[in-house]
Amino acid sequence: MLALFWHFLGRYPGAAMAFGFACGRLMHLLADWPNPLGMPWIAQRHSLNLWTSGHCDLIVGAAWAGALYVADDVWFHHAYVRMLDMLRTIHV
Repeated sequence: MLALFWHFLGRYPGAAMAFGFACGRLMHLLADWPNPLGMPWIAQRHSLNLWTSGHCDLIVGAAWAGALYVADDVWFHHAYVRMLDMLRTIHV
């Protein structure tokens, strides 16, 4: 679904909403499936039982950082990344 809506971005107005839904679903899968409560499936919940909530928030933070980096590239052509690079060159 994610690849299909990525292909339709810019062609159909509803593709952006569908792509956002697919990205959110993927993030929900990556963040909640390893938890003991797991993900709701058709008849019951399924869990990988890899960690408990709050112990691997680095993965969620990395996903947010990646999403912000991609959004900065797509809509702002890395304007904010260049601004951060410029701030690093200023010596206080």
